[in-house]
Amino acid sequence: MAMHTRLISLSLLLLLSAAPALADGPPPASTVYAPPPPAPIWAGVYFIGLGGGVTGSIHGPLSHDDPLNPGPPPAPNFSADLKGGHAGGFALGYNWQAPGSMLVYGLEANMNWVGASGATAVSDGTNTWYLEPTIYSLGTLTGRVGIGMGPVLLYGSGGVAWALARTQNYVYCTGCVAAPLSEGVGKASHLGLIGGGGVEFMLGQYVVIRGEYLAASLGTGKHQFTGTTADPMHAPSTTYDWDGAKPDLSFQLWRVGVGLKFN
Repeated sequence: MAMHTRLISLSLLLLLSAAPALADGPPPASTVYAPPPPAPIWAGVYFIGLGGGVTGSIHGPLSHDDPLNPGPPPAPNFSADLKGGHAGGFALGYNWQAPGSMLVYGLEANMNWVGASGATAVSDGTNTWYLEPTIYSLGTLTGRVGIGMGPVLLYGSGGVAWALARTQNYVYCTGCVAAPLSEGVGKASHLGLIGGGGVEFMLGQYVVIRGEYLAASLGTGKHQFTGTTADPMHAPSTTYDWDGAKPDLSFQLWRVGVGLKFN
């Protein structure tokens, strides 16, 4: 009997000691926290200095509007390759990238000083026009879409481009009193489309390096030649302004650059 009493007392004591723990329920499971999404390292303003090479072509018809010698255009279409070109300038842009996303969107404005020129000659059998076209500046406004893979960004771009071009013209003719008989320069703006792509690498938090390729097809520009003439038909005037050209301009541009990115 005494043994039973001891067992009952021990059981009651155990139940009373476990009661608070049972009232609180089972211990809570440990909380698992997901890591935050990667920071958008490509977002922000950037400024890049750029340099590279450019090649292209310019082609189109000559025009003729001489009141003392009216007639059809003086010669067939001319065409010249633009070689040995170089380009240098800068780009200012902004990228958008959501946290955790690989997609990068951007807008970029670009200005370049260009040196690409060519030479060609066309003739109507009596007169010969020596033409020397040159591109000397280029601006672009493009949108960009890319994939950011850590410190590497692969992107495509497209937008509008405008270039300033000039054409030097010399006119020679058989039996003329002077050589050249006339000479002048025509300048014009060309507006069109540009597109391409490239890759960027981020070195540290702020430094970015870039390599890219672009191709542009620009519209027609009117190059009206203005200069001097020794043509006796126009004496005593020495003004030459009756010939011109309406060429199309296209080119390819490849370049590298280094710049800074600001978050």
